[in-house]
Amino acid sequence: MALEIEPMRSVGGSMPNGTDDLFTVTESLQLFAYDIGVERRTVEDWRYTANRWPKGRRKEGVSFTVHCILASVADDAERWAAIEDAPFNPRTGARQWTPVRLLIPASQSVLT
Repeated sequence: MALEIEPMRSVGGSMPNGTDDLFTVTESLQLFAYDIGVERRTVEDWRYTANRWPKGRRKEGVSFTVHCILASVADDAERWAAIEDAPFNPRTGARQWTPVRLLIPASQSVLT
C-alpha cells in the first residue's frame, strides 16, 4: 500500500523541478505512517520491499518478512531465483522458508 500511496520516483531528489506535488516523499510517508499508527521507517521498509518484489514475482505462502530479507539481494534474477529455493527444514522434513532459517547459517542453527 505504501508503494501505491507514494510510487518510487526517478533519481534526482524527492521533488524534481517543475512538479506540482503537494508533499515530498518523506512528508507523504510520514502522514500515512501517522494515520495508521506506525513509524515512518516501517512504511519506508514496506515500500522498499514492495518495490523490490513486483506483484508477479511475489511468492504466495512466503511471509513478508522473508520477502523483506531477500529484498536486499541486488540482482533481480538472483533474488527471484532465491525465493524459489527454500532451505530444507529438518524438523518438518520439508523445504520451507522461515525467518530463523534465513538469518542463521545451517552450520550454526540450533534446529539442525
